[in-house]
Amino acid sequence: LPLGRHHPISFAIDGKGYAVTGTNSFGQSTKDVYQYDPVLDSWSALADFPGANRSFGIGVVVDDKAYLGFGANFQYLNDCWRFDPSDSSWTQLASCICTGRRHPAMLATNTKIYVGMGDDFTGNLNDWFMYDIVSDTWTQISNIPGPPRHHPFMFNAGGELFAGFGHGNNGAIYNDWYKLDTVQNAWTAVSQFPGEARVAGTQ
Repeated sequence: LPLGRHHPISFAIDGKGYAVTGTNSFGQSTKDVYQYDPVLDSWSALADFPGANRSFGIGVVVDDKAYLGFGANFQYLNDCWRFDPSDSSWTQLASCICTGRRHPAMLATNTKIYVGMGDDFTGNLNDWFMYDIVSDTWTQISNIPGPPRHHPFMFNAGGELFAGFGHGNNGAIYNDWYKLDTVQNAWTAVSQFPGEARVAGTQ
């Protein structure tokens, strides 16, 4: 990469890594795209991301395509895009019916993508939304039954979706943990993480 950066959207498809957008070492949000080839141990620049410059966005991979968006530059964003690495093409999808936000959680299973939490111009959030890849539509689902937060942890484990941790209001940091019932589209609290509360790690 020509310049260091923080908070890019990163993902891996078919044995290659990708870094998209993020804030560079001059404090500027970007829209460039880089691909890493681990066999050649080299980075190559691809065509720029066609959406707005941003940092603090997020993405997931479903069926060898990346779905990504959100984040912020001088505004909070709620757009959604699909990247196809077979021809490096971008498709703009329906924007989320939620407010624009940065540092949300994003999870995927089968043909559904779930986005929630993060923060917007009002502060931290605990709402959640489901994107249907087939119909290109968004639906609001139940809120996470915990405090609003941004920069959470999240993962898909055995086809089940989990999220928690993160930054809350007044400097709070959490170690609570929640599971999504994708049939009822409802979150339930599960056992808290037994270690120290944390944020801005990885999973």
